[in-house]
Amino acid sequence: MFRQALRRIIRHFGFDVVRIQTQRVFPPDFSAQDVETINSVLPFTMTGPDRILAVIQSIRYLLRAGIPGGIVECGVWRGGSMMAAALALLQCGATDRDFVFVRHLRRNDKAINSGYQLFE
Repeated sequence: MFRQALRRIIRHFGFDVVRIQTQRVFPPDFSAQDVETINSVLPFTMTGPDRILAVIQSIRYLLRAGIPGGIVECGVWRGGSMMAAALALLQCGATDRDFVFVRHLRRNDKAINSGYQLFE
């Protein structure tokens, strides 16, 4: 009775009370390894699980195709997406890639205005 009355009052103001999911449900095309990686980096990223999976799959593609070079992320918050990239590399046995984290670039940064190359 109390719960119903409280819920009616809250709904009067345009809100609702709902139970949150305590365990995230992943689509069936996510492998167990992918789910483990995603769950381990979720506290450190604003990126959703689908996009984290895209990062993981991109790293695997780079390795399969033999594409050399470092991994760069622009707009780093807490590094969760790069953690997923690093874990994907480790899971594939690759330890020879450089990581570059760029928190933000402003209009007056040398890298933008002077034609300065970040990599040579």
